[in-house]
Amino acid sequence: MTIGVDVLPNLPKDATDRNRTSPFAFTGNKFEFRMLGSTVSIGCPNMILNTIVADVLCKYADRLEKAKNFDYELEHLIRHAYRDHKRIVFNGDGYTEGWVKEAEKRGLLNLATTADCMPLYKKEENIKLFEKYGVLSRMEVCSRCEIQMENYNKQQHIEALTMEDMIQKQIFPAMCSYMKMLSEEISLKKQIGAEISYEVEETLLKKLSSLSVKLFHELEALKKAVSGEQKITDVEKLCRYCADVLLVQMEKTRAVADQIEPLVGKTYWPYPCYGDLLFSVN
Repeated sequence: MTIGVDVLPNLPKDATDRNRTSPFAFTGNKFEFRMLGSTVSIGCPNMILNTIVADVLCKYADRLEKAKNFDYELEHLIRHAYRDHKRIVFNGDGYTEGWVKEAEKRGLLNLATTADCMPLYKKEENIKLFEKYGVLSRMEVCSRCEIQMENYNKQQHIEALTMEDMIQKQIFPAMCSYMKMLSEEISLKKQIGAEISYEVEETLLKKLSSLSVKLFHELEALKKAVSGEQKITDVEKLCRYCADVLLVQMEKTRAVADQIEPLVGKTYWPYPCYGDLLFSVN
């Protein structure tokens, strides 16, 4: 095989840490695809990636097959491909806000939610790509897109109802029981005498009382957001609603519950904390 040189220098193997924050991490001698959640099949992303790669290789092959000077054309092809697409190469931490700003500066998409991503599935250029290689028809692309949006909508609905149930049936009762204990403790200390301090119990009780009211209002807002789903029949609009309204309200409700958790005694709290999950064996 002619490679253009007679002697090659020693090429040291890459010894740097693997970039665990990249969707396509280079791990010394290969790229790893590590973007999917644990519940997602690798089949669909692989199908899409292989189709994209096939399209690019097809364009390269067409160009090289027509070349009068293969080596010259290959050298320019590699150089131009990197020049035109090097903006996607990033070797830093992909989880930081700095990369988000850098990606925007480079003109790259930042699709933060399923509602942002899924409509692009049906983009005309994507449909033509699948049709060109006989992978998916227009109807198949649109149906896959609709099914995935519908699954997303159902999942968000179920999670919202689960959150309602957890707060109403477990968090509120646990919080009220703990506040009752604090109230009784304060009352007992008051009866004993002025020299017995109940500042700690009173401070905790005031904080929990304030947060319980806040959590109640956020829960009511969550119920209203869930009921708002019933008015939307279009699957794509509902997907947008789930991302922009329902999920946002769930996060706000969760934030209040997170403030309450460290204030309630362990024996009262109905769920294991992160410490239990990570460091205990039962």
